[in-house]
Amino acid sequence: MAAHDIGESFLPRARQIESPAPADKMLGRTITRVEVQTALANNEIVEAYEHDDRVRYVLLSTVAGRSLHVVIGEDDVFDVTVVPSAREPDSTHGWDPTTGYRTRRKGDRGQR
Repeated sequence: MAAHDIGESFLPRARQIESPAPADKMLGRTITRVEVQTALANNEIVEAYEHDDRVRYVLLSTVAGRSLHVVIGEDDVFDVTVVPSAREPDSTHGWDPTTGYRTRRKGDRGQR
């Protein structure tokens, strides 16, 4: 996987939204696939972390006037960008609204 710096934009290769559970969660959050695809095309990387020996990124995007966090990872075997999760950021998951949800509050339960 190519290394990306926090704050730069991420442009995915082919896109694949994992299913069925993550896609069902996104629909339950009223986030559509089109909104996720829009977020993938226009975003800022706000966090990178290790998950199952791979790097995952949290992207921040504004779609239709609302903020979205889209978690992505790359699958080098199938040459696709995988989207396991998308949600509206909020302070209950440790994101700091005073930074536009770009950073987590230190010591909060969502801190990685």
